[in-house]
Amino acid sequence: MIRPRAKTGRPAGLSGAETMRAIRAEGARLIHEHGYAGMSLRDLADRVGIKASSLYNHIDSKQQLLFLLIEHHMRLALQGVDAALAEAGGDAEARLRLFVDFHIGFHTGRPVEAAICLSELRCLEGENRRAIVALRDAYEARLSRIIEDGVAAGAFRVADARLATLSILGAITGVLTWYRPGGRLDPTAIATAYGDFLVDGLRGRQTAAMDTKAPRP
Repeated sequence: MIRPRAKTGRPAGLSGAETMRAIRAEGARLIHEHGYAGMSLRDLADRVGIKASSLYNHIDSKQQLLFLLIEHHMRLALQGVDAALAEAGGDAEARLRLFVDFHIGFHTGRPVEAAICLSELRCLEGENRRAIVALRDAYEARLSRIIEDGVAAGAFRVADARLATLSILGAITGVLTWYRPGGRLDPTAIATAYGDFLVDGLRGRQTAAMDTKAPRP
């Protein structure tokens, strides 16, 4: 009888770096499927093909795994949005459209990681949570600066830039709750439409229209 090969500390043929990539990928899928509280490191080891004890050669704990997943996603988001905004120069409207386009494209392209960031950040503890909140605040600050610059240039009419920032982020992040690949609109078309809505709103066209008295019929 042929006996199954016993698990080792690393799947056959994989380097340490490749094993870590597998741990991250399978860990993200398990957290997405079962939630942070519901996933177990034993299940993760089974999926990767290593002994449960061997996981500790790569990660210290489930908490560290969650931190690594969210931190990686957030750092990629920061790098990506900075690269996108560099194309727009100083024009606030163009920068806003690029921010929206990047945000929607990036997060719909990484739905598992994006969902984990949204739903499981609350599970981070202590310094892990503080580090991620700092990255999140830095990302939000890019959008706040766009709005503030637009107001200073007279392009936008906004009474509260912080409130506008949170409102816009809530709207464009909400796309993740209903977007499905292969649907009627792709991420680029969705971002273009959202960009139009948001730019029109920040320009204050509704307020301007209310200030003008319409002739009586």
